[in-house]
Amino acid sequence: MATTKKGLTARIAAGLGAAALATLTALGGALPASATGTGNIDPDAPASIVIHKHTQTTPPGEVGSGDELDPGPSGAPIDGVEFAIQQVTNIDVSDSETWTSLSSLTADDVVGSADYVLGEDEGVDAWTVTTAGGGIAEQDVPLGVYLVTELSTPADANVVIRSKPFLVVVPQPRTDGTWNYDVHVYPKNAVSSITKSAAAFDQQGFGSTVAWTITTPAPIRVQGTEIESYAIEDTLDPRLTLAASGAATVTVAGVEITDFAVSGGPSGLVTLTFGADGIAALEANPGAPVVATVTTVVGANGELGDGSIENTAVVRINGVAVTSAPAVDHWGSVEFMKVDDEGNALQGAIFEVRDSSGDVVAVGGAETFTSDEHGLVTISGLRTTAAGDAEYTVIELQAPAGYMLPTTATWTVEVPVGATAEVEMAPVVNAQVPPYSLPVTGGAGQTAFMLGGFGLVALALGFALLRRRSAQPQD
Repeated sequence: MATTKKGLTARIAAGLGAAALATLTALGGALPASATGTGNIDPDAPASIVIHKHTQTTPPGEVGSGDELDPGPSGAPIDGVEFAIQQVTNIDVSDSETWTSLSSLTADDVVGSADYVLGEDEGVDAWTVTTAGGGIAEQDVPLGVYLVTELSTPADANVVIRSKPFLVVVPQPRTDGTWNYDVHVYPKNAVSSITKSAAAFDQQGFGSTVAWTITTPAPIRVQGTEIESYAIEDTLDPRLTLAASGAATVTVAGVEITDFAVSGGPSGLVTLTFGADGIAALEANPGAPVVATVTTVVGANGELGDGSIENTAVVRINGVAVTSAPAVDHWGSVEFMKVDDEGNALQGAIFEVRDSSGDVVAVGGAETFTSDEHGLVTISGLRTTAAGDAEYTVIELQAPAGYMLPTTATWTVEVPVGATAEVEMAPVVNAQVPPYSLPVTGGAGQTAFMLGGFGLVALALGFALLRRRSAQPQD
């Protein structure tokens, strides 16, 4: 057996692989040449492996020694992480030749190799454990060499990069010549989070733009791992479309980067995929904020629906997705009646909407709104608040033909969230113009006509008498 291990040493001595645990790294300067003499290994000593699962922080912690850390890691503990512990059954730690080769043995050497036999007898040389009570899982084991593999993590832990498989040797030598039979290991996980929010409320209508801000920390890599892929995804609500070119921007640690590709859109899924330089910026700034801004046009399809435009964002790191809580933007409509002073509906009155600065608010490209044949004025697609109390000013510009503008032609309306609803606003009344004064029977106009007629008759009689006199013979 010893001869076999000695031959393997020459094959695997190329160096530690990325998956070697820090405790094994430390063994190279601490291992004795022989397990005999003072401080001999006690083959009957009870032994255990204690796994402490925490989030990876920056800067990374010190190289592990196998002893319990006090204080513990600064990263948050993670419960519910499942591990497989398998004994490498053909490595005997009671053989001094074994210790010669262990300093260069890695998990990568063991996994999938025909030269090493992994335990499969659950409870004898293989165990499945799950962290609990502060990210801890403890398993009693015989003395030996063990492959520890992380199997799964709880979904709500938002783990994006798991710890790689690693080896644990039980017992672990200490620098004071004693042996540690209860070996504590601290494999870390890279976790992520993501938030999304709409731009602060502003008075605006359909057809205008709203920017959505997506914020997530740059990944903090776990020992021996890389950021292989990184993308931010935004699935747009059907009422949103991606704005023109330049609609997406990204900063890492406050510095704008340009090495990302935008795919998808103008509606549906929009993906920002980082290139090599973008990933390098992430690796150079672990834990720093990554801020993506996606600018959208609202209401391009003209549909208001329930008025709540809700969508989420996803950060996908090495193919593992973390999803944000929904971000919601609120839109609504107003509707009111145009009537005459008798309450009859009037068609053709023209209105406009203005914001608090007095600027006209366009809705779907329209800047004026006209009462229909039922006297209804509908303005659909105004941005509002979650409480539905955003205020706009409505101004009547022109009354229907034959009617006058009211003395007060300006009103303040609150915009509720959602589909068209009649706002609490009295019907807008236009009075009919006063009638034009025409002559009527028995009035002054008739007298004038009669006097004119008498005058014409008298003139005709006078003219006739004058002609008769002219015709008589002169004496």
